[in-house]
Amino acid sequence: MRVISPGFPNSEYGPDFRDAIIVDDAGMRIGDVEIHARSSDWHLHKHSNDPRYNGLVLHIAFEGKAEPVLLANGRKVPTIVIKDLLKGTIEEAEILFGSKMPICPLEGGDLVPGRARVFHLLGIERFEEKKAGFERELSRAEAQEVFYKALLVSLGFSENKRPFGILAGRIPLSTLSEILGNFPSSRHSAVIQALFLGAGRLLPSQRGLLVDLHEGALELEALWSELKFPEIEDVKWTFIKVRPYNFPTRRIAGASFLLPPLLKEDLLGKLFTWIEDIPPSRSGELRRHFIVQDEGFWGRHYDFGMKASSSTLVGEGRAGEMVVNVLLPFLSSLARRSGRREILRHLEELFRKFPSLPQNRITKRLLRLLPEVERKRIGACEQQGMLFLFQEFCLKGRCSSCPLLRRKL
Repeated sequence: MRVISPGFPNSEYGPDFRDAIIVDDAGMRIGDVEIHARSSDWHLHKHSNDPRYNGLVLHIAFEGKAEPVLLANGRKVPTIVIKDLLKGTIEEAEILFGSKMPICPLEGGDLVPGRARVFHLLGIERFEEKKAGFERELSRAEAQEVFYKALLVSLGFSENKRPFGILAGRIPLSTLSEILGNFPSSRHSAVIQALFLGAGRLLPSQRGLLVDLHEGALELEALWSELKFPEIEDVKWTFIKVRPYNFPTRRIAGASFLLPPLLKEDLLGKLFTWIEDIPPSRSGELRRHFIVQDEGFWGRHYDFGMKASSSTLVGEGRAGEMVVNVLLPFLSSLARRSGRREILRHLEELFRKFPSLPQNRITKRLLRLLPEVERKRIGACEQQGMLFLFQEFCLKGRCSSCPLLRRKL
C-alpha cells in the first residue's frame, strides 16, 4: 500500500483524516482514515454503527489485529497495524502528531496572491483538455455518437460513469434511433427505459425481485421481452455510497426523457442554436435544456420498491455540469475543427462566465484558501481549476510544484 496523500486533519466529529489518497492492489481510493491506539478501539467506540464513518478507506492501529472493520453501510475496510512498521519510537510519532504540522503544504503555507486568478487559468487549461479529448473522439466516431456517449457518461457520476459508457457503446445512437423508429413517439421514453434497464440487467426480474409487487415494472418487463435485445454481461452498477436520488435506475429514467427531444431533428444544428443567442452573462440559462422534471413512477421512486418524495430526475446542478463538461467543450471542439473562430470564442466566453456548480469535497476544501471577498465571485471555471489542481498535482503527489505555493518545496 502506498499513501499518495494523508489528507487533511478533521477537526469535527468523525474520522481523524479526510480526503486521504491511497493506492493498493484494488487501485486508487480517496476517502477517510481513522487512527486508534489499539485495533479493538474501533469496536469499543462503536464506529461500526456510525454512518459518519461510511467514507472510510483505511483503519490504522498502533497494535492489535490487522482484521478488516465493518462500516455502517455494510462495507469492509482494511486495518493496518503499524507497531512493527514504525521507523522510530512511538514517542517520536506522538511528537509528530502533536505538533499539528500541516498535512497538505497549502494549510499554513506561504501562498501566492491572486489565487482565484490561478484557479481561473487552471480551469481554462482543464477546458482545453476536455476539448482535446472530444477532438480525439471525433476522429474515431460520428459527432452525434460522441455527444450521445458523453451525455450518458455524465449521468453516471463518478461511481457509474464506466457502466454508462459501456451501455452507450453497446447501444449506440444509431441502434437506439432504429429501435425507436418501430414505436410511436409517445412511447419512446418507456422504450428507452426498458432497453437500458434490461440491457443493463436492472429490471426486477433480473435482480430477483417480484415484478408484480412494483408499480411501473410490468410495462417495462413486457417491453423488454418485446425488444429481444441481449443483456450486457460485463456491466456492473454501483448503488453503495451513491445517494438514492442518483441511483443508476433514476439516471436511466432521466436519460429516457432527455434523449427523445434531441433525436427529433438535426442534433448538431439544435445544439449550436442553443448557444448562438445566449450572451455570456446569461450562460446559466443553458441548464434548462438538460433539466428533467419528476416524471410518473420515477419521480416518486429511487428504485423498484423504493419510494421517494417527488424530485427532479435531472436537477439544475447536474444539468449545469452537463453544460460545462459536455456541451461547451464538445461544441468548441467542433467549432475548432471547422474553423468557426467566432463561435469558438463565444463558447469559451460562455464557459468563463458560467455560474458556480454544486460544491464537492474538493472544491469546498480549496475554496477555504481564498479570501472571503473572492469566494463570492467563484464560478464554474474556477471550480474546474480546483479539480484540475487536485487531479494534476494532489493525486500525483506533485506538492513541490503546486502553483498556489509562493515558495516551492
